[in-house]
Amino acid sequence: MSTLWALLIGCSVHLGVLPPGGAWSVGAVRAPVAEADVEQWARESLTSALASRRALDPSGPAVSVTVTEAVWAPARRSGDVLLYDARLTLVLAAGERVVTRTRTRTVVDPGDAAGARTLREATLRALAREVADDAVAGLSAP
Repeated sequence: MSTLWALLIGCSVHLGVLPPGGAWSVGAVRAPVAEADVEQWARESLTSALASRRALDPSGPAVSVTVTEAVWAPARRSGDVLLYDARLTLVLAAGERVVTRTRTRTVVDPGDAAGARTLREATLRALAREVADDAVAGLSAP
């Protein structure tokens, strides 16, 4: 019998805990930052993070998101190579719970404007997915 309890506790720790209503909906997403598309990327990332945990329900309590930081800035030069720092911070609020998560990444400038634009978008999109996943895990934690 004690093995069964250990298994159940282990599964609940591994899978996380859903909110009392069973799942959340995506509420307001605000992005008072200069990066134009970051609001859309944050919404898509939150939806994906909730869905991957089976915690997305349009009738559930709303999770609001605020993008407090979306940065793409030259960091340093190493010889002929220019490095950029990308940083994204999301604040998720669901009822009484508020979770803030930040992710950063340093990338190498590809050397042309079109490549740099594509790299900036891809990097910030990836950071949005990672930050949203971290934040949802934080909301799901007991």
